[in-house]
Amino acid sequence: MIAALDNGVTSELDAHRITLETIVSATGMDYGPVWVPAGGGEFTIGSTTAR
Repeated sequence: MIAALDNGVTSELDAHRITLETIVSATGMDYGPVWVPAGGGEFTIGSTTAR
């Protein structure tokens, strides 16, 4: 995880995306979403990844 993030992060969403991609790859999951705050107590999918 740290090595992946050390390769360069350009934004908060980018950090979440890199973390997600690392977790999906390491655990063998087929799909993973990044849920981000959308305001008003709601969330939206900011990024997804799949194998």
